[in-house]
Amino acid sequence: MSYEEKTKRLIKYTGFFLVFAALLVFTGTKVNGEETAIGSEGAGELTVETVVNVITTEESLTAAIAESLSEVPGVVITQDNQKLKGSVTATVASSYIWRGQVIDKNFCFFGDILIEYENFFVDLWAYRAGKDRGGEERLGEIDFTAGYSFSNIPGAPTVSVISYQFPGGSSNSWEVQFGIEQDIGFGSVGFNSFFDTEEQGFYNSFAYAYPLESLPLVDSATLHTSLGIGSEEYNEFYFGDPEAGFNDFTLGVSADKSLSFADLSFDATYSDPLDSKLVDPSLGFSVSVSRSF
Repeated sequence: MSYEEKTKRLIKYTGFFLVFAALLVFTGTKVNGEETAIGSEGAGELTVETVVNVITTEESLTAAIAESLSEVPGVVITQDNQKLKGSVTATVASSYIWRGQVIDKNFCFFGDILIEYENFFVDLWAYRAGKDRGGEERLGEIDFTAGYSFSNIPGAPTVSVISYQFPGGSSNSWEVQFGIEQDIGFGSVGFNSFFDTEEQGFYNSFAYAYPLESLPLVDSATLHTSLGIGSEEYNEFYFGDPEAGFNDFTLGVSADKSLSFADLSFDATYSDPLDSKLVDPSLGFSVSVSRSF
């Protein structure tokens, strides 16, 4: 694919996303406006000022009770500032696509364990490889990540080291990651850069996410898109193409639902490997169940 064709395809997808986002923004504003108009009618209306006064009164009363109880012998008052926390997530997906590369076309299972202590975090991610349709074993993967989040800085930058392990398969690899995400008022933008220590190549990803409102059956939903760019060294190793360029474009929607025992997440993403002639565009689906502790 020539550079002009790549650029035209990127412009087409970007234009589609902008039009789609504009329609969602317009629709969401209209719905919010109707809700505001309905909520302001009739007697005994619930205003923002009333809510603020109630919250302030409850917080003051709670603080006074806590202070009184703390003076009673044998009573210990603790604050909800847990430093050590984590989550466990299980995911089933229609396929395994990584940075435009189709790792597995079959249904896949992923597991993830995340542990955080203040700004430090460690993560263990595993890909369960079963047998393909021909009955042959597929390659599995285990990824270890350790990093630090500068949460007190705008954009909450993160730095981490990632180890990719392939038991019984190809050689392992290491990457150093830097990421940042910033709310811009009409969504959020993010940037992630990964440096492969063995191939001495970079993979950079630019992302945008727009929250969707007033959707039934779910607590929240997000429209998301990303564009990945690989350096010459990176593309030569993974695609046999010693040229820097666009690697993948994604456009998708995700939704979250909290239950009493766990959190559910749904995702549908279209992926187009812009620079690869070996992989066709695809649409993937996934469902995740997570539990925080």
